[in-house]
Amino acid sequence: MPEEQSARRFERFPLSSAYYAYKGENGIHGVSDVLDVSLEGFCIFSPSALEKGLKLDFTLTLPKIPDINFQGEVCWSRPAKGGYGVGLRFITIDPEDRAFLLDYAQRKWTGKPSLG
Repeated sequence: MPEEQSARRFERFPLSSAYYAYKGENGIHGVSDVLDVSLEGFCIFSPSALEKGLKLDFTLTLPKIPDINFQGEVCWSRPAKGGYGVGLRFITIDPEDRAFLLDYAQRKWTGKPSLG
């Protein structure tokens, strides 16, 4: 089992209607899809590989709620159909935003109405 999968400690929830914008210190930037989220991190689709340890500032956009801003660090990046799957851990995120994001994802996943 790959190291990044065996290290997962928290359940992941898909976020099919979310997308992100990011920027990094070295001018890296982009907009794409968020694949899933957990208590300590998230997985995104990227058109290019991102270097392990790279820190990026993110803006997460979900339908009908204010954007969520946070910083993430790349834990892994591997080829996926048409680009790369990238696993990141949260570095800084407001605790209320984290709780809301997980509640939103879990409610979407279970089919319960969102609080948002």
